[in-house]
Amino acid sequence: MRNVLLRYGYWMILGVLSCEPPPSGPIFTGSPPPPYQAPLELMCIRYAGQQHPHSLLLEAAQQNTLSTHFPALLEHIRPRHPLIYRALTSDQHERYTLFMPTDKAWEAFRQQYPAFPLKGDSLQALIAQHIALDFIPYQLLEDGLPRASAANGRIINFSTDDNGCILLNGYVHLEVIEDLCKNGVIHLIDQVLVPENLR
Repeated sequence: MRNVLLRYGYWMILGVLSCEPPPSGPIFTGSPPPPYQAPLELMCIRYAGQQHPHSLLLEAAQQNTLSTHFPALLEHIRPRHPLIYRALTSDQHERYTLFMPTDKAWEAFRQQYPAFPLKGDSLQALIAQHIALDFIPYQLLEDGLPRASAANGRIINFSTDDNGCILLNGYVHLEVIEDLCKNGVIHLIDQVLVPENLR
C-alpha cells in the first residue's frame, strides 16, 4: 500500500511540474483591446475634433456646437476681404487653419471689450487674426512650429506654458483639436486672439 501511495505521489508531482504556467493577464476571446490612450486632459486638450471630409471650413465651423457666435461673424468678411473668404470656402487645393474661439471665450471677450465694434475694419482684422494661411495640424504644433502667418498679415506665435501645453501668442490655449475639413483644419481656443493694435 505504501508503494502504491509513493508511486501515486510521484506521478502527481510529475504532473504538476509538467504543467505550463497560466498565461498572464486576461484571456480575450474576441478582438484584442485597443492600445491605451492617455486621457485628453493629460495632454492639455479637452476634446478631440471630428472629421468633416465633405465640408469646407466655413461649413464645418457653422456645424460646431461649442462655437456658435464666432462662425456667425465669418460671413461679414466676404464683401471686403474676398481672399480671406476664399480661404474658408475654397474647394481648390489650398488648405488653411481656423483658430475658432469657443462661445465661452467669445462671451468673455465681449465682457472685456464691450465697446469693440462688430463691424468694419476692426471686425475684419479680428476675424482675419484667427485664420492661418497654412495647414497646421496639431502634430505640427507639438513638433515645435514657432509661428504662422495670419490672414491679416500678422503673426501667430506658438509656445508652451509651464505644463507643456501649447500657447498661441503667449496666452491662448487650445481646447479642441483637429476638426478636419476638406480644405483645412479647425482648432477651438479658450480666448479670442485680439490683434495688438486693437487691445
